[in-house]
Amino acid sequence: QYIDYFIPAKYTSFASGLVPVDAKPEGFQIYDPESYPTEEDIAGRLKYYKAYHGQLQKTLHENFNQFGGYALLDMHSCYPTGPADETGKRPQRADIILSDCRGQSCSAEFLDVVRQAYVEQGLADIEINRFFKVVYITSHYGRGGMGVFAPGQVSPSRGSDNINALQIEVNKRLYWDFETGREKAHSDQIKAANLAVFRIVHAYTMSLTQTPA
Repeated sequence: QYIDYFIPAKYTSFASGLVPVDAKPEGFQIYDPESYPTEEDIAGRLKYYKAYHGQLQKTLHENFNQFGGYALLDMHSCYPTGPADETGKRPQRADIILSDCRGQSCSAEFLDVVRQAYVEQGLADIEINRFFKVVYITSHYGRGGMGVFAPGQVSPSRGSDNINALQIEVNKRLYWDFETGREKAHSDQIKAANLAVFRIVHAYTMSLTQTPA
């Protein structure tokens, strides 16, 4: 179910610009019926949405021009269980879920670098493209989408092998206590693991790129 009164109907078939009001996979309502976003609320959100993507595109383009490539990690957190199956059971999700738009947004080598980095941090429960396969940021800014290049900018053919975008879903059970509604006492462990992965990704990406003299 979506609120679509702010966006012209022609966009609704593409699920573009819609505001979901219930999270079907997790099975709960996002808003109370009396607190649905108004047209003004949605307009305000779109202002920040456009500003965010404008800055992201600018930053990625600058990094591409300076280094000949970039790595984008689109970080999220997910609920411990996935959508209910035909029996009504909700399958347990892995600790870490990596999504590369079905092999399109990053190289197989880059995906493996990230996977191995999490394994080295003691997080071996990893799945690839299960529950999460294609999202806007990775498909738009990854090697398959080239959304970072506006007309008249640098040709996307230059250094495209050094463009990698990957979505990372971190299972909330690693750091969140659903009974108390608070972070777990050992939540620093997943924070430290993510920082270690970031450093490994940075080192790998810099090994692929060269800074102009």
